[in-house]
Amino acid sequence: MKEIRVGVGNFDLDTFIHETLNFVRTVLSDEFDPSYAVAWVEDHEPDYGPETEARDLSAELLEDRKVLFFPFSGSNVGDPIPCANGEEYVLDDWGDLELYGDEEENFDLSDTECAGYLIKVENREFVINSAVHGGSNGVLGAYVNPVPDCGTLDGPMTEFVSHFIVG
Repeated sequence: MKEIRVGVGNFDLDTFIHETLNFVRTVLSDEFDPSYAVAWVEDHEPDYGPETEARDLSAELLEDRKVLFFPFSGSNVGDPIPCANGEEYVLDDWGDLELYGDEEENFDLSDTECAGYLIKVENREFVINSAVHGGSNGVLGAYVNPVPDCGTLDGPMTEFVSHFIVG
């Protein structure tokens, strides 16, 4: 997904958060508050708030200037991948083949990864990029990495976040 920059007053952050957390409720255990799935990110490493208490994600972005990862998809466990837009998508067994210059790269998600948005505030603008969040797999720790193109999910991700741009 191409980077999106939109003025703070031109993005309906509250509705974006509400709809994202409604999606998270469908893929996260009831034991956790859905805001727990929204990680704040520093140097590609995610950190999380309390498991059972709701966080003020708007304040974390606007006042605390945190970089937050908001999930758009569930993990790839072999079934269609549920997404925040209410749709489900299937990635090819070998990932979605995308071209970057002269090199071919695959986009895929593992069973410990999900696609979503890295969002921060910079110069009174929301800066929104696509990213992949991976959970710890016993060898690597958890991570969040920007991804310039999310294959099959790229268009739906762009369309979903664009619904919250106003004015």
